[in-house]
Amino acid sequence: MKQLISVLVLILTLSACATSNTTVTLPVSSPEKMRVDRIAKQICPTRTVICGIPLIVYDQPVYNASTNGLQIVISYPMVNLTLNDGQLAFILSHEIYNIMKMIHEDQYSEISAHELEFRADVGGLMIMYCSGFDAIDSIGMLERFANTISGRYNTSVSHPSMQRRIDNLKQVKVDEIKC
Repeated sequence: MKQLISVLVLILTLSACATSNTTVTLPVSSPEKMRVDRIAKQICPTRTVICGIPLIVYDQPVYNASTNGLQIVISYPMVNLTLNDGQLAFILSHEIYNIMKMIHEDQYSEISAHELEFRADVGGLMIMYCSGFDAIDSIGMLERFANTISGRYNTSVSHPSMQRRIDNLKQVKVDEIKC
């Protein structure tokens, strides 16, 4: 019986270690988390739908930001890739737009993944612009991301090429956006 308990403790310990190494959430007081929260608060008043959605900054060696509709997660490297608050605002606004579309559009699942990304880019640009950030930072962020991950990011099932996304944003007439 003692051996069985020891084995169970070992299994639980190993599985806990494996889980904790998979994704480490940064402390609430980390500079990155505080920066993400500050930018989100600047965006949030203009889009009350997303107020209260948890923002998780995690430490993993990947450039990533995503949402499942219940939370927004952004990796530490992605936060640090941004050169200014406007670029970070674009990333968060892109994910916020995805959440808004999930909540408000029944046909959301019928749109191609590439089209969803294009829409989230434009929607993110609009949200950040209406929140007081410079719209040019959206293009700057995609260009910076493309240069940083050069050769590691290809057109995929879920994302169009970075150049197509940049070209799509360049078509937006910022002076015609109604906030």
